[in-house]
Amino acid sequence: MFTCGGIIINKDFDENQLYVNDFNYLNTDTPFEIDIPNITRKEALYLNQILNIEEKEKNIVEKKIMNAADIVKYKKCYKYMPNYYDVRL
Repeated sequence: MFTCGGIIINKDFDENQLYVNDFNYLNTDTPFEIDIPNITRKEALYLNQILNIEEKEKNIVEKKIMNAADIVKYKKCYKYMPNYYDVRL
């Protein structure tokens, strides 16, 4: 799933100039498998702080806080995880 948004502030903008087919991620015949880790938001926030610090990653696996497979899955997808903001103007 991918959501793309934007704001066009020019009233005279021709929306026909926007071509969805120009986005390479939509023009693929190979499906992308989404394999998300089974972790909580709090665990994800902590993982962001220790990402690729092997000693600390190993420590949370040894303490059975998380399993190694979920850490590997998280590393593959963390930069694509959505962030939600409540903005009121």
